Amino acid sequence: MMGRLILSVFTFFLLAGTLNSQINTVTISGSDPEYAHQKLEFFYYTERIYNSVEIVAKTKADDQGRFSVQFPLEKTQCIYCNTSLYRAFIFAEPGKSYNVKLPPSPSNPSENAKNPFFVPPPWHMIPETEQNTEPMELNHTIRVFDEQFEPFLDKQILRYYNPKHSREMLDSFVLANKNIIELEGNEYFEGYTLYKMAILRFLVNQFSHSDLYQVYLKNKPVQENNPSWWEFYKLYYDRYLSSLTKKDEFSEAYSLIGKGSFYALNQLLKKDPALQDDRIREWVILKEIHNSYYENSLPLNTVNNLCDSLSAHSAYNLSKILAAHIKKDITSLLQGGPPPSAFVFNAAGDSLDLSSLKGKYSYLGFCSINNMECLQEFEYLKYFFHKHSKYLNILVILPESEKNTIASFTEDNSIPWTFWYSMDNSSILKDYKVMAYPVFYLLDREGKLTMSPASMPSAGFEQHLFKILKGRGEI
Repeated sequence: MMGRLILSVFTFFLLAGTLNSQINTVTISGSDPEYAHQKLEFFYYTERIYNSVEIVAKTKADDQGRFSVQFPLEKTQCIYCNTSLYRAFIFAEPGKSYNVKLPPSPSNPSENAKNPFFVPPPWHMIPETEQNTEPMELNHTIRVFDEQFEPFLDKQILRYYNPKHSREMLDSFVLANKNIIELEGNEYFEGYTLYKMAILRFLVNQFSHSDLYQVYLKNKPVQENNPSWWEFYKLYYDRYLSSLTKKDEFSEAYSLIGKGSFYALNQLLKKDPALQDDRIREWVILKEIHNSYYENSLPLNTVNNLCDSLSAHSAYNLSKILAAHIKKDITSLLQGGPPPSAFVFNAAGDSLDLSSLKGKYSYLGFCSINNMECLQEFEYLKYFFHKHSKYLNILVILPESEKNTIASFTEDNSIPWTFWYSMDNSSILKDYKVMAYPVFYLLDREGKLTMSPASMPSAGFEQHLFKILKGRGEI
């Protein structure tokens, strides 16, 4: 009995030691008065096809702008933190601590930063203090490489039309940096630089797909945690099936997609060397299914069946996540279906779930009081509010950054409805596919989407509303 107890205790500590060796805590801290009382969220991308994220830590800087977060990390990841102007990032290695400097945080963000189209520029949070003295620290090494590589890449893209000159310049860069890459000895850095070079070779149009496969994909591991791997993947496999089907051997691929024959499609594509890896092949298939739905009117049922078949046969969680993402994307905002569940708030602190709206028709608008087109539409909404409020709710949703100006704007402009705002860190704009302001939707009395998207107030919405009411015998 005692022997079994000792063995159990020994096994427990052995397993605990193994787990600790695989997953270590990372600490990221900093101090900047500009960030006093600001919320900070740290995350990494689990994939870069549809940009799924995994949030690893949330915090709020104190009144001095100091913050510190800790989270477990199994393998090296590029960790991101969105700020008002930048997408800050740092390459975090398991078990390490980083003291970082956040990017500048202006008190009044530019108009661009308020636009849903705005893509924040990157900002590398280089670790400070003792990390500066580490000769092999990953972030410093990557910065040194990028400072040499990025300007060279920009010049190469401009010069690619001159193959002879471009090839000479390309070889000179490879030779000049060969020793740096070999001396580093860090697997993550080696992968990062390897696929940066792959991107360069792809963009200068000097190497065939076959050549690139031999050097950068054949017998190479999938590096899901490396942003440069994903960047090369998206370049290499963009519209891949379109070019592959030009070969007689693969000519029926699109026909198999149309028939919903996942097994036959999967078996066919296995014959292509660049699709030997099960994960890559599944991701390419999923992307082509998604494209076929929007570009070739692939039936909804066929898309769902293909995604379900792939998920059932796949051994990879990420493939299943991507299949679920596609199903959600194509079924959301369908006319006759429910709107995505999303909570918005008003100045009084009340919350409202947009999927709970019932009783009246609801004219749902995503707007900004800093957008001239939205301001023009508001004049039409005033008319609708006074004329149709008996059976029509008007809900205008603003970005969180405008919540403190709602009261004064409402008073100064005689706005008769209640403004709502969405939290900056919510997915509401993505879920409602808001790519630019304004965007409107119309929900019926049961809370189902009846115009998705709806006409603008100034573009005949009233006439479309009357047609719906008349068609349903309500007027």
